[in-house]
Amino acid sequence: MIRFRCRNAALAGLLFSLAFYAAPARAQEKDLTDHQLDPVAVTAQKKVEKSKDIPISMDAFSGVQIEDAGITDMKELVTYTPNVFTTPAVDNCSIVIRGISTHNVALTPAAGLFVNDISYPLNRMQNQDLIDIERIEVLRGPQGTLYGKNTESGAINIITRQPGNDLRAKVYGDFGYYDAPHSSVPIYRLGGSVSGPILEDKLFVGLAFQGKGSDGFMKNIYDGDEEVAKIDRKIGRLNLRYKPSELWEISFSTDFGENRDGYGYLRYDNGMGKSDPYELSWNLGNTWKEDNNKQVIKAGYTVRAFNLLSITTRSAFDTQFKHDADYGPFLLQYQDWDFDITSWTREFIFSSPKEAQKLSWVAGVYGARDETSVKAHIPALFAMRDTDTEGETLAVFGQGTYTLYERLHLTLGLRYEHQDMEAGQTNFYALRQHYKTNDTNSEFLPKVSAAYDLTENIMAYASFAKGFLSGGYDFNFAASADDLYYKPEHTQSYEAGLKTNFWDNRLTVSASVFNLDIEGQAGCGMACGSARDQKAGAQRG
Repeated sequence: MIRFRCRNAALAGLLFSLAFYAAPARAQEKDLTDHQLDPVAVTAQKKVEKSKDIPISMDAFSGVQIEDAGITDMKELVTYTPNVFTTPAVDNCSIVIRGISTHNVALTPAAGLFVNDISYPLNRMQNQDLIDIERIEVLRGPQGTLYGKNTESGAINIITRQPGNDLRAKVYGDFGYYDAPHSSVPIYRLGGSVSGPILEDKLFVGLAFQGKGSDGFMKNIYDGDEEVAKIDRKIGRLNLRYKPSELWEISFSTDFGENRDGYGYLRYDNGMGKSDPYELSWNLGNTWKEDNNKQVIKAGYTVRAFNLLSITTRSAFDTQFKHDADYGPFLLQYQDWDFDITSWTREFIFSSPKEAQKLSWVAGVYGARDETSVKAHIPALFAMRDTDTEGETLAVFGQGTYTLYERLHLTLGLRYEHQDMEAGQTNFYALRQHYKTNDTNSEFLPKVSAAYDLTENIMAYASFAKGFLSGGYDFNFAASADDLYYKPEHTQSYEAGLKTNFWDNRLTVSASVFNLDIEGQAGCGMACGSARDQKAGAQRG
């Protein structure tokens, strides 16, 4: 399978997104619609809309666009999205939107990632391979009103392909080599999917699977290991969809992921531990083990007055990471980590019917429960800590858009979210210290926007929104119960923008400017590495 890949650049300062379909000369002989950019239908605001009609800065990619561009994971996706990137860490892939990222003590991300409405609540869960995708929605700016905590910089929605009456099957693969000095190392990606009806118009099923593998391009000259940077990943998914009547639709999805990558990349290029390119010298080894599984059940009910959607999710994620943290042939630092989180969520969403003209609205109730366990063993820092946390979240939200004079669209939204959290931490060094704390937090998260259709193809908008990063617990360096909890971080955004399309929808352009204020920004204390609340920060673009 041959793929051609390209990359685009994000313009600094003014956020600028552009999509262009260049038609060949023979286009004159074809119907005009063959060369138009199809608008992507999205659910970014918890109801079905066209992306070009939503007054927020966003990008929407269809499954066809993702496949044609050769995008296979989150790190590749962000190269196509202005003002979005991932942190450059070999053991992590935290998403950064509009320059906002979290300190290294935080487990939770500033940007939310949702796959089939399943929240991925840890930074370390955001390094996702992409298979059998229907569409991806990238939302820039605080999304607290509809998505709640940990979307203070934005959110990414990944929607996988749902089975239907059409029988679909696909097998694909990529193969190549790393031309490393010590050997030529193969790398591959193999996958496939199949979907179709079990009972026509009633019951449908879909399956997808993918594996990636390589022995890696690095060699550990300390012990001769040539697989220190190996790649070994597997991901699979099952989708079931049932339509008992015209009013009801029920779906179930479950997936799993397994990662046994080597993550041996870092080396010294001078000094006592110096090694040549494509080589490193680690004396304490490196192992990585990651397993996750997720499930979601959705039930949708449609009547003339409203739509109702029930979403129930469960996710479990476990990773064990042991590595030589001094990155050389020294006995200076070794780290042993074990992260384990299980989450349950339940959400009921009511929305206006598609036929609504003057007033469209969405409202809902959300509940979640998280249980997290972090075991950290860092001998050089006299840290051997077990941290167990539990959290419960309850939220109610609503948002409505009213249209005046057919061109002016006014939006008002509000969310109230309450959290109860508790944590216990034991440090097994020294006096075997144990800390325990209970904490609560409540937030009001408004959104106000106005959009005006200057012409049929040009929309201008301005908006104000708030978001927040949930408070959490310092699993690294807390010295007392008072130090264990760090407070929430808040953002408020002012944004103005334009969305346009030209030449019979062959060219679309969107641009926005924003000011993003950050309050209570958490940073890392230099003395001990712990989380400390800073006064404020700001991002502009």
